[in-house]
Amino acid sequence: YKTAFRIGHVIRGMMDESGEVVLSGDVEIDESLFGGKNTAKRSGKRGWGADRPCVFGMVERGGDIVTKVVKNRKAETLMPIIVMHTTEDAVAHTDDFKGYNKLHNEVAEHHVVCHSEGQHVAGPNGHYHTQTIDGHWSILKRSIRGTHTSVSRKYLQNYLNEFSFRRNHRTEKLFFSILTRMV
Repeated sequence: YKTAFRIGHVIRGMMDESGEVVLSGDVEIDESLFGGKNTAKRSGKRGWGADRPCVFGMVERGGDIVTKVVKNRKAETLMPIIVMHTTEDAVAHTDDFKGYNKLHNEVAEHHVVCHSEGQHVAGPNGHYHTQTIDGHWSILKRSIRGTHTSVSRKYLQNYLNEFSFRRNHRTEKLFFSILTRMV
């Protein structure tokens, strides 16, 4: 088990594309918490007050994704990541979290969907939404619960790398993509 675990994480480490992906066009941005129910129960808190790892992600519609474990969801933590991974002509789609209030200074346009008011789609023809990144979080969380049962903070970024790599290379043969990175 120890050998398989180590090899699995070495392979996941090779799937790290953190400095390679730059997003443009319509980019959905969101953050989420990872961790089981037991974590929230132990601390006595739920939601953003609980001591659970925070992850941040951005996805270009029809394109690539970037995901990172972050220490918190404050604007000073998230904005440098957004600037590093988006072009100036990007159109950002976010929820109404106040940490994104100054995002319009970093991208061409910023559209907000008010999740706190029950709104999930807005704009002409329902073009403003964060459903792509929300769907990615859902797939990732279900896979971790179903396959891996749980993931520690120490290794969470490796699993984010794996799922981002899988999405970014979904049209290629995954084995050969990983093999190319190894060589």
